[in-house]
Amino acid sequence: MKVMGDGDVEKLLKKYGISAADLPIMRSDDPCAKALEAKSGDVIRISRTDVTGSYDYYRLVAE
Repeated sequence: MKVMGDGDVEKLLKKYGISAADLPIMRSDDPCAKALEAKSGDVIRISRTDVTGSYDYYRLVAE
């Protein structure tokens, strides 16, 4: 997991033709958001790997 930079967020949103508000929400008091010191408005990329492949998930931090 990591907090994405502004440039990476712009590329992500453009790639999928969405706005940040369209992303699933992670509350700022979530333990993962706290561990990353993420603030409201940040986008977090979560990378997971299993036997079928690697996947990235994105969450918008909100209060």
